[in-house]
Amino acid sequence: MTQAGSKGGLVLFDQVHLPVLVIPVGPFYIGWVLASNTLVPEAMSFYLGLLSIIPFLGIGTVLLNDAFDVPVDRLSRRKGEFASSRGAVNGMTMLVMACVSLLLSLMISLLVSPQYAVVIGLIIVLTFLYSVPPFQLSRRPGLDLFTNMLGIGVLCTVAGWVLADPYSLPPTIWLLTSALGTGTFFLLPALMDYESDKQGGKVTVAVLLGWGGACGLGTALISLADVGIVYMSLSSIILKPAFLWIAWPIILGEVVIFPLLARRRDLLRPLTAAMGGLLFVGNLVIVLSYLDLLGPF
Repeated sequence: MTQAGSKGGLVLFDQVHLPVLVIPVGPFYIGWVLASNTLVPEAMSFYLGLLSIIPFLGIGTVLLNDAFDVPVDRLSRRKGEFASSRGAVNGMTMLVMACVSLLLSLMISLLVSPQYAVVIGLIIVLTFLYSVPPFQLSRRPGLDLFTNMLGIGVLCTVAGWVLADPYSLPPTIWLLTSALGTGTFFLLPALMDYESDKQGGKVTVAVLLGWGGACGLGTALISLADVGIVYMSLSSIILKPAFLWIAWPIILGEVVIFPLLARRRDLLRPLTAAMGGLLFVGNLVIVLSYLDLLGPF
């Protein structure tokens, strides 16, 4: 997997990075918690399901997308050291590796349950629609956002849920909230690649709307996600009304990220890290509250 003259180490590790791989794990785990009412999984089916997502589904998804984006990725500052950008691996090699990884993910999912395998299969179909011509939804503004919201926010949540409860689905309001939160986070890497995508002719939702428009969309998405949290709390769906007493600092922090970003492009990386941290803490608090581990909250 290495090439003479390139940096040492496996090409895979120069192309796929852990933070990207763990993104689907949050919705997957939360879906499982909501269905099982348990914090720490003990059943082997959970760990097999997790294995199908990380590393195999994640690696396959990243490599499949990158296989068709090499010319644009070479223009990106954040992807300049990727194996594909340095010429250490070509698109065909990544395509083959992606297909092998996705096949392994599907095979493992079949060991879990038929219902779980169906959900993983749907995610894999979305992965191909997102990355592979002639569909290549990653280059169709609006559909690029929607595909991530559906695949990660909705289907990864359902995947975790069906592990514990194969014959039902999570509450619709939670799926909508998860999708909106996922869409919010998707816009941040889209803004990181804003200039390179624009220069390379890749029209994403961020390129179509422009920097200010994309920040406005991000504000709208996270605000709607927070409205969903407030509604669930006041309606005692998943959350308790008292949950809002500890949630409001997180909600306030989330809704100011994109307005700040609209004015200060130079803060993109720290604000992306801040949003990631707030979403992580928010989801953790939701899990602990749902399991009655936060007392009255």
